[in-house]
Amino acid sequence: TAEENGEGRLIDAKRPDAEAVVPLSSDNLYAVIDVVNMIAVSDAIKRQPVIAVIDGHHTGVVFHEFFTSSVALGKKMMPNINLLADKWLFRALTETLDIKLLDAIQNSHNSVSPARISVNLNLSTLASKDFDIFNFSMKSKGITIIAEVQPLDVFHNPELYAEMKQMLHRSGHKILLDALTADTLDFLDINLLAPDLIKIFWTEKLNEPAATASVKRFTEAKNSIHTIRARCDSENALRWGAAQGIIFYQGN
Repeated sequence: TAEENGEGRLIDAKRPDAEAVVPLSSDNLYAVIDVVNMIAVSDAIKRQPVIAVIDGHHTGVVFHEFFTSSVALGKKMMPNINLLADKWLFRALTETLDIKLLDAIQNSHNSVSPARISVNLNLSTLASKDFDIFNFSMKSKGITIIAEVQPLDVFHNPELYAEMKQMLHRSGHKILLDALTADTLDFLDINLLAPDLIKIFWTEKLNEPAATASVKRFTEAKNSIHTIRARCDSENALRWGAAQGIIFYQGN
């Protein structure tokens, strides 16, 4: 996902030339942005499904998430730069990556087959003319967009979040609050923010009684928010999700 949630974003520090890796910094940020603006990123665009699992059975794909893989992007443009070394500088880079992702999806020579797609974007990107163009392109193909946004972005821009949620709903699209944990469920008033969907990241910490209770309080509440159990990498994660009444899942 063009995301801070780690999906495909981390360059492997264990590779043989790891000693040569330098961090993304204020000294090289604009050079990196210039390179990203000049290259095609279509071969770094990945997709990952969100599936429904009911009574232990896979019942189908709900939507596909499209995101820019920083592993692929880093190898292509600057293999010796750790793009995640500074999360704030990386956020600045994602504003450029957002636009490249939208362009790559709508200009793809292969038609986008899913009826629903998700893209992980900054709120500022949702408010841009680039997204307006993307929105028009997807609507013309009958594709519903699920915009995935980060909790930190929402926390810093609550008014813009509310405005973008209304804009998406007017266009027949949805908004998803990404990268939630048991801690953020207690910290953020999810019912007040009222996204259409949320993603809760799986960690073993969720097996702890307090964390499980936090999630269960939300999933058992009478609301229309759909919960996705993300970063599932084990049967334990699926069993835990089923026990909380969750039916939507995404892998690592």
